[in-house]
Amino acid sequence: MSELYGKDVKDVIEKFEGLVDEETLKLLALYAMGKIKLRGEVKKIRLYLSPERAIVDLKLHSRIGIESCRALLRGELLRYVPRLSCGSVVSVSGVFAGEMLKVDELNVIKQKRKVISGLVVAVKDRVISIVNEGKCLSCYNLSRSNVEEGQFVSMIGVEADRDIFVAESISEEENKLNSFDFFKPISKISSFSGRICIKGRISGIGELRKLRGREYASIHVSDNSGRVKLMLWNDLYVYRNADIGDPIQVFSCRADGNTLHCDEFTILKLV
Repeated sequence: MSELYGKDVKDVIEKFEGLVDEETLKLLALYAMGKIKLRGEVKKIRLYLSPERAIVDLKLHSRIGIESCRALLRGELLRYVPRLSCGSVVSVSGVFAGEMLKVDELNVIKQKRKVISGLVVAVKDRVISIVNEGKCLSCYNLSRSNVEEGQFVSMIGVEADRDIFVAESISEEENKLNSFDFFKPISKISSFSGRICIKGRISGIGELRKLRGREYASIHVSDNSGRVKLMLWNDLYVYRNADIGDPIQVFSCRADGNTLHCDEFTILKLV
């Protein structure tokens, strides 16, 4: 394989064509090239907090037979995420590891950013929960602005995967919302989609379990209208420290029928 380094991808494909299946052939060609540069359109962004990284699905503008790839962004490259909404065009360079392109350089050619505003209802590290027009949204703060609960803010950035907004800049504005209760009644959660906020008291604590080596647990929360199951996929602090009857507030959990899912962008508070 050493003699293949530095050759054009097309030449590699021609040399191994018929010896392996098509997908393996394409990946083999990319491995042989070492560091490569590609251009493509952003189709999806998945942001992870532990460790901090983003995986960007790209539809490639390429004539080498590779139609798509997943690009891994870490470290300083995360600063580009607020410019990478669906439809943004980028050029990336890096080295393939498995089916993932580990990016070491990224240039945004075309970007689509938007502005959102809302009332900050919870903050935990870089994760912010805001509400506006009856909707709840989780935001990831990539700016240097300090945000506090009770502020009405305007954010510039992009919508990423799973109802996550990645903010590049944040500024405080005059509160444009009338006073209202943004917590949803548990009895009505099945009528909502996306992220919601609830409050109540812990009425049940399930067993700690493992899935693919990762611990998760469940609790039940009740209010005056009903009872719901919360799946805790990330933060187990509440599970390990709560007792039956403790009051709890849950911000930006994902509604799925009669079950609520708490991921790394959910904020839970024992009050």
